[in-house]
Amino acid sequence: MASLQVLLKSRADPSLKDGSGYTSIHHAARHGQHEMLRLMLEEAQVQMLSMDDNLLSWYNKRHPIQLASEANCLKSFQLLLEELERRDGET
Repeated sequence: MASLQVLLKSRADPSLKDGSGYTSIHHAARHGQHEMLRLMLEEAQVQMLSMDDNLLSWYNKRHPIQLASEANCLKSFQLLLEELERRDGET
């Protein structure tokens, strides 16, 4: 967790994709890392990353909220749902 905080304070971009096309948001959602997910979503807000960025994008027909649901990660699912609702309210 501390290394993630250092990376985010250094303005690391949580919307970057790995070689498989997934973002760190996808991985955190899939593995139930809700505190890491929360930190990345907060940093995305600070960096003003939009839905057009890779942040909450679909990859291979798999959205981060779907990954959280499939893995039974309720807290991650809730965080992503709240973020999607917040972003929807901004449009």
